[in-house]
Amino acid sequence: MPTNGDPGKNLHAALARRNVTQQKLAEKLHVGPENVSRWISKNHVPRARVSEIERILTVKGLTAPHEEFLRTNFTDEYLYVTKLLLDEAHDAEFRQHMNRLLGGVNKFVYYTRLCDFARFDTDTHSAPYDLENEGFRTRVRQGRVQFHHVEIFYHPNRLEAALRNTKALASSGSYSCRYYLRPPQAVPVFAFRSWDHRHFLLGGYHLRRSPIPGEEFALIFEAHEPLTSFFVEYWREIWSNATPLWDRDLHNAEQVALTLMSPEEWKKMKNRL
Repeated sequence: MPTNGDPGKNLHAALARRNVTQQKLAEKLHVGPENVSRWISKNHVPRARVSEIERILTVKGLTAPHEEFLRTNFTDEYLYVTKLLLDEAHDAEFRQHMNRLLGGVNKFVYYTRLCDFARFDTDTHSAPYDLENEGFRTRVRQGRVQFHHVEIFYHPNRLEAALRNTKALASSGSYSCRYYLRPPQAVPVFAFRSWDHRHFLLGGYHLRRSPIPGEEFALIFEAHEPLTSFFVEYWREIWSNATPLWDRDLHNAEQVALTLMSPEEWKKMKNRL
């Protein structure tokens, strides 16, 4: 957990949002209320106390400088949400948060990309961001963590990257890509990631795709029931009905490719692979 930013101010805001007094927090921490008051006024929360305070207040990233905690009807009982704004000033923090989550995964990451993000010129990712993290990619290659993703392919470079990743990583048994063919019109889906079915991300589009980037954001959930089951079932439904991209003769990949390119271009792509 980062300890930069404004920890005292963030603590004061978290107390207000949770309707918890400094006195009550002090009692739970078994310290005097003057300690809590000093942490806020001096804008310094002892590192050793951060995890315990987060547990008591059920918030995450208390000291991260650019995170805003949202209250919803479900917050207190089921759902604790981090809102990460996607603009130039916050891009580094967003990537750091993603990297922390990837570093903490010990089972799997599930990921869907069912929208045409790349029609925005600045979305240059030809492969999932997760696989650009070399530490995570190494763990997938070594079979220590699974990475499964479902895509609708809208661009040839994205398809080629998925095929290259399958060729490089599938032998580990920890990587798999499935697909749906491009629908004739927009369908109601959302961008989705799951880290070990503990943390979930909705959104996370490229930060410069909008003319009003300050209104773009991603929500990272630490979900509790019943929302955990909802997201788990959403993933299972998407995954179980999708078609594996890789097969022995690349017949499935060819089916996708011919919606994106000519037979001659597909032949060239196969030769590159």
